[in-house]
Amino acid sequence: MVRQMKDSGVEWIGEIPEEWQVIKCKHIATVQAGFPFDSAKFSNSEGTPLIRIRDITSGYTQTFYTGEYDSEYIVSSGNLLIGMDGDFNIRMWQGTNALLNQRCCRVVSNSEIELSFLYYCLPFHLEITNNLAYATTVKHLSNSDILNAPVPYPQKCRRERIISYLDHKCAEIDKVVEQNCATIEEYKKLKQAIITEAVTKGVRGARPMKPSGVEWIGDIPAEWTVSTLGKVTSSMRNGYVGPTRDLFVDDGVCYIQSLHIKDGKIDLSKKAYFVRPEWAAERPKVSTGDILIVQTGDIGQVGLVTEEYHECSCHALIIASPNKSDISSEYLAYFLRSTVGRELLLAHKTGALLPHLNSGKIRFAEVVHPNTIEEQQEIATYLDIKCAEIDRIIEKKEQLIEELGSYKKSLIYEYVTGKKEVTA
Repeated sequence: MVRQMKDSGVEWIGEIPEEWQVIKCKHIATVQAGFPFDSAKFSNSEGTPLIRIRDITSGYTQTFYTGEYDSEYIVSSGNLLIGMDGDFNIRMWQGTNALLNQRCCRVVSNSEIELSFLYYCLPFHLEITNNLAYATTVKHLSNSDILNAPVPYPQKCRRERIISYLDHKCAEIDKVVEQNCATIEEYKKLKQAIITEAVTKGVRGARPMKPSGVEWIGDIPAEWTVSTLGKVTSSMRNGYVGPTRDLFVDDGVCYIQSLHIKDGKIDLSKKAYFVRPEWAAERPKVSTGDILIVQTGDIGQVGLVTEEYHECSCHALIIASPNKSDISSEYLAYFLRSTVGRELLLAHKTGALLPHLNSGKIRFAEVVHPNTIEEQQEIATYLDIKCAEIDRIIEKKEQLIEELGSYKKSLIYEYVTGKKEVTA
């Protein structure tokens, strides 16, 4: 039997079954804003767990609060949370009890059915709000944006069937995604192991070894050298801190930031920033062969500057210029991204609550390397091939995960708007 459909009057919803309604979120729920807890009382290890915007994305807390608080701001499992800055992420919280920090909100309803239905419906409205929002810095979501969100609304029995069906189907999809994510992590560990073995033992098979004198490294080939980062670089300097976002332009000189540095590479393909050439001319620039080291955030990540990014500007990154008569840029980049290289960098971090690296301190980090550029390049070439093989496998897994995400989103949309019906 063909279902009779009607125009919902809302563009993203489209047509809905004739017996359905479209209501506003405020008719079935309220919104509680988070509290502005004092950041001076934040801790990395003690106190009460605190939910910040990033935790809504990850699903677990990383910050604790050591001060007093009102119990009305305690979030428990099953609460529906939305991040009100950035990408407006939404999550049905499944973590430990935690405090609701400012710029996060909780959607509250007396009915678990209504809350679950909103969990499936609201992401579509939030995505459109995010896409339409204009902001020079960070996009902001208001309580009214959520409360006035249009919601397709079938009869209670249909809502229950839709929720039950989507819970089941989404759990199946999530399980496959989780399995593939776990596989990706194993391949990443394998790649790290291969890199670490190559930059500490070489790729020429069995050979005489000697103690390196460095705990994390152990024995190294007898003809290799233990040096420091300062000695194998001709210069090492901190990148410019800035600019403010109002200096960004649509086209100009690439402005590299920590978010662009991952797994030894620089990648601006997903989110590029540019500054005016005259602004960049007065600030530090990077050159082909330089190695960029992340100072704050995911500290210790490194990226090798290729010709594509020659003379770009950068932000909050240490610029290390290898002394090319002593060490290959490609080899040094691999060494620093290895497990031992990263540990040697992090051994020189400063700051407790906000750890960071400084060029003046990491220059004392140990570096081991073959005495000849030829063997260094041999190792780098070997690792290029091995890492590319693993990266291809990871890329396929990531593509599958992306496709499953698109399928899940499409599945949810079809059922919460009534374009497909859950049969009893």
